[in-house]
Amino acid sequence: MINSQIKTNKLTFIKEKLVSVFNLFRGSDWWLSQTPKLLAVGYAEILLEGISPQKSIMTVIPLITSMFFVASYGHVINDTFDIDADLKANKPNRIAYLSKLKRILLIIGLAIAGLIPWLWIGFMPFSAILLATLYISLTIYAAPPLRLKERDAWGVISDAFSVHLIPTLLVATIFSHLNYPTRPESSFLGFVSTACFFLMGIRGIISHQISDRENDLKSGVKTLITNLELVGINQIKFWITRIVLPTEIIFLVAMLTIISQSQLLLIAFFVFYAILSIINFKRWFFNTIDLTYLEGYYIFPHDLYEVWLPLSLLCFLSLQKPSFAILLILHILLFYPGIIGRWSSLSPIFVSTISYIQGNKNFWR
Repeated sequence: MINSQIKTNKLTFIKEKLVSVFNLFRGSDWWLSQTPKLLAVGYAEILLEGISPQKSIMTVIPLITSMFFVASYGHVINDTFDIDADLKANKPNRIAYLSKLKRILLIIGLAIAGLIPWLWIGFMPFSAILLATLYISLTIYAAPPLRLKERDAWGVISDAFSVHLIPTLLVATIFSHLNYPTRPESSFLGFVSTACFFLMGIRGIISHQISDRENDLKSGVKTLITNLELVGINQIKFWITRIVLPTEIIFLVAMLTIISQSQLLLIAFFVFYAILSIINFKRWFFNTIDLTYLEGYYIFPHDLYEVWLPLSLLCFLSLQKPSFAILLILHILLFYPGIIGRWSSLSPIFVSTISYIQGNKNFWR
């Protein structure tokens, strides 16, 4: 009985420590939203290239590990150089409680930890260049003298570049070159998925700057949004809603079309998702809900990026070769909070969709 209690206490202690480290790296800000969509690109390349389960698993596991440490590096270095600004705005900053030496050691440690898994992934010239570019872009985004995050439009572009464009292109490059020769569809998938997620990143950082505008003004942080008056902000929202989002959707459709060529059954799923999304999108669009920032709302196509696309690809891979079920189980274990959250939101969406159709007989006219 005593041994059992000691074991339970040890497990609780370990869990609390892991959660503490996860929070220190601001994992809740990116783990469920960024990592699955990058893996979806990898899963799609596996499907297109017909990569074996063993080779896929031996690449995905170290890649996830590298993703975790590189993303943590980016957030820790950002928080390190945000300490003074956050203090002025009375914003919490977990890194502020560490000594300067500990911050430096943590940043160096995370940078090295992000590189170690590449001993298993394998360096290629182009992927090595992309990885180096990723580290550099994450650093100059936050660190002086450049500190691009405070340089108007450069802050928006550099964030989308380092958080979305480079990681997506890197993942696409890794998996498309696991088989030789690379199929043309794989290269095209890498291009359209990179463009799609880059535009998503533009939307995301602008939404963040809009929501954080008051704090940035208090702390003296200069961003694209703090340098604009209300009229300018509304113009930005118009461009995001009417230009950036539709263009992103065009690239998304191209991406799904390429993926569906190798698995026609995926078309049925994508069509069903599209119909459901169009109904909800139309309802919100004409109710003038701000599509640049919808925290707490179902927003097309984030649930597809974060949950349904990677899951559907893994399910179809598992149907083709049961060994891929290992990846499916691993993915569910790593990202189950996001999966549960999106799944629980499906019921009210179905109900609201049916109610909307019943109440609007002219919907399809």
